[in-house]
Amino acid sequence: MENKKEDLTIKLSSEVQNQFKAFLQNISNSMKPLQQQFAILLKNIQPEIKQFFEIYNEIFKQLPEILRYVLIELANRGWFITMSIEIPDIHQLAELIKNEKEKEINKFMGDFIENDIENIMKNIFENFPKRKKIILKAYHAHKKKDYELSIPIFLIQADGICLDILNKNLYSRCKNGTPRIAKSLKELGNGWIKNSFIELLRNPNLYNFWKNEPFYSKTLNRNKILHGESINYGTNINSLKIISLLYYLSKDINNAIKQKQKNIIEELKNER
Repeated sequence: MENKKEDLTIKLSSEVQNQFKAFLQNISNSMKPLQQQFAILLKNIQPEIKQFFEIYNEIFKQLPEILRYVLIELANRGWFITMSIEIPDIHQLAELIKNEKEKEINKFMGDFIENDIENIMKNIFENFPKRKKIILKAYHAHKKKDYELSIPIFLIQADGICLDILNKNLYSRCKNGTPRIAKSLKELGNGWIKNSFIELLRNPNLYNFWKNEPFYSKTLNRNKILHGESINYGTNINSLKIISLLYYLSKDINNAIKQKQKNIIEELKNER
């Protein structure tokens, strides 16, 4: 009786295996036309794939130069961006700058800040909780369109944040024109992307528009605003520009400093 059961089990197992093999063969046979079509399609689009990667490779090669160009030109206009910006946005901005589309640049950057403003403020408050009360009042003024109130407070707090993280005044320079924070920023970068963003604050030319010197009509003059000489600065775009500066300091520069400090601690641990 037991032998008969075993024979039946073996027979059933063999039949199941045969059916499964037949099932797999049917699938394989049905896939062959699709495989052939896919092979033909792949062969036809190979030139396009090759061209795509050639274009992508060329874009990537040019990216460091384009990024630096966009960073400097935006800062010349009072705008600051962070490392969270995406590559298509960099190229779009580069085209707008190249063609001197000033309204479109302001529209793009204004929307860029406005669309993420809650997260921007959250980042600033979390990194500088002692300044939250003051910056929050400035932000409320901004939302109420009281830009004459928001802008001076934002400017002062940008200087304060710089003192917090670099122990240097954001706007002061040495006698030779070099920003005093340049030394503090030395060696903070790690890779060309981070270096490109940090290098922005080491460029002495970018500080002219915060001082009394005539430099660029598209930017704010920090001294004239805070000393009461300028009275026509109260616009939404100008307020957003200073928010972009606050975010740049809070996110990129602050994070770079934290990373540098972390690396120093790790090096000291390894030496022990």
